[in-house]
Amino acid sequence: MALHRKIYLAFVVFILVPISLLGIVSYRLSYAAIKEKVGQETLQTLRATDLNIRNVVEQADSFSGYVIASEEIQSFLKHNNKDSLLDFYYQRQAIAGILYGQNALDDLILYSAGGSDYHFMNGDILPFRDFQQTDFYRRMLEAEGKSVWLPPTERYPDQKKWSFMLGRTIKDTLTLKNLGYLILEINIKRFDDIFLTRYPDGSRELLMDSKGNILYEANHDNIGKRLELPIVNSLSSGTEGTLIDTESGQKSLISYITSDSLHPGDAPYYLISIKPWSAVSKETDYIRNTTVWLVGFVILLAVLFNFLYVRQIVSFIIQLLARMKKIESGNLNASMPEYRSVELSRLAYGFNRMSNRLRQLVEEVRLEQEHKRKAQFQVLQNQINPHFLYNTLESVNALALMNHQKPISNIVINLGKLLRSSIHADDEVTVNHELNHVVSYIEIQKVRFDDRFSYKIDVDHALLDHHVLKLVLQPLVENSLLRGYSKKKPDFSIHITGGINARGDGYLRVQDNGTGIDDDTLQRILQQMSAAKPGLVHGLSNVQGRLRMWYGDTYGLMICSHPHEGTAIQLNFPLKREAAK
Repeated sequence: MALHRKIYLAFVVFILVPISLLGIVSYRLSYAAIKEKVGQETLQTLRATDLNIRNVVEQADSFSGYVIASEEIQSFLKHNNKDSLLDFYYQRQAIAGILYGQNALDDLILYSAGGSDYHFMNGDILPFRDFQQTDFYRRMLEAEGKSVWLPPTERYPDQKKWSFMLGRTIKDTLTLKNLGYLILEINIKRFDDIFLTRYPDGSRELLMDSKGNILYEANHDNIGKRLELPIVNSLSSGTEGTLIDTESGQKSLISYITSDSLHPGDAPYYLISIKPWSAVSKETDYIRNTTVWLVGFVILLAVLFNFLYVRQIVSFIIQLLARMKKIESGNLNASMPEYRSVELSRLAYGFNRMSNRLRQLVEEVRLEQEHKRKAQFQVLQNQINPHFLYNTLESVNALALMNHQKPISNIVINLGKLLRSSIHADDEVTVNHELNHVVSYIEIQKVRFDDRFSYKIDVDHALLDHHVLKLVLQPLVENSLLRGYSKKKPDFSIHITGGINARGDGYLRVQDNGTGIDDDTLQRILQQMSAAKPGLVHGLSNVQGRLRMWYGDTYGLMICSHPHEGTAIQLNFPLKREAAK
């Protein structure tokens, strides 16, 4: 992966992601904390509401107990004496006044066991026989004098408005026989006072049975309807709780507690609070918005930092790598531009100084190598001339001893040609000139060896006008004579060929049919030639060193030889028609 991509990825992973996670976690924590806080506050309010409902129920129970135990009510039910009821009313007017004054009691109905009935309000009531057919009557009998509450959803027959009904069986205080039945109709406004004063912010509070039926809600139109919420199916798993759900298409915080105020010991009722989440989440919305703004601001700063600083550093590194690759490939003129940043400017300046210094050093090394090459080349040439002159003088000395005039003349002529070639000012000569030089050498050697070998030259005419390093063929022919010639082989010959190979390079080959070279000796010769050191093949090492210094390591000599089969030495050189000066 490229460096700039790594830095951008690290920027996202180590800066943007942690900042975003911090914002999300902060919001989630505050969300949960506020939900818990509001939920607990709502549960406390529901407990207070349940306590107020219990107080209403206890007041009604207390009043009903007072009624059924009074002598006047007992006398009325035993003797059907309505005057006793009037005495009860007037004598207990203070207590009744409290109930009426608080709008708690809408009616008081009495049924005697004999079928008589009476109620305080002037209106129709259910006849005793019809009353005996109701579930309310059955439950009152089963309660044996205890209070039985009838919620609005189980409306008393002929009841024309919503209200809670309390019923009790009246027993004779002496014999405990059933004398009659008391029904108190509790005004539903008594419950309105409890609920409406405690729940602001558009929340919805209600009383519900275990089946999900709404027994009471401030909006009386909902009484008797079923509450469609998942909470209805999970109420049996706990006594209270808080959850978030959608109610009437609106996200809401729902809290609930159980209540046995109306039916102690029976299936419980539930007090439910449904708060719109929009009212609950005012604080979380502020925290969320603040967090979003802060995270956005930090991200903006991080992006600006990345754009203004990190991007500049990445660009500098990329350009620096590109310049270093250019220098690595040999382009020493690569340089860095100027930068505004002091640190980057110093780095660029240091790189440019290093590049300039490296260029100077390379030039110095090149000049030094060139001088060294020329010096070595001059030494090699000086090594050849004395050596050859020594051999030539030896031949002249031998001829003088033999006292033959014409051969001495031929030697002297060819020696002059060789000397002229040796002192030629140019480093390179044409192939044709080099062949003439080697012919002069061979003619001298034929006189020396008493004409006991032959030679043949077969070089492609296309090669003759091309230039080659001078004095490279003579050492090859000399090697053939020194290592291949044998008096035991009267047909010894040297064959010189040349041409242009498939790569477009020139080659010259000196091949003989002499004694050849064994493998061990050939390996030592090749090692000495590779190191360009004198030894077994002083002349060949000389030629190899000169060819490689002049043309490069891809050019030089190749030797193939087998014992008793002869030796072939080939030199390769690049083609050019003009000699280097």
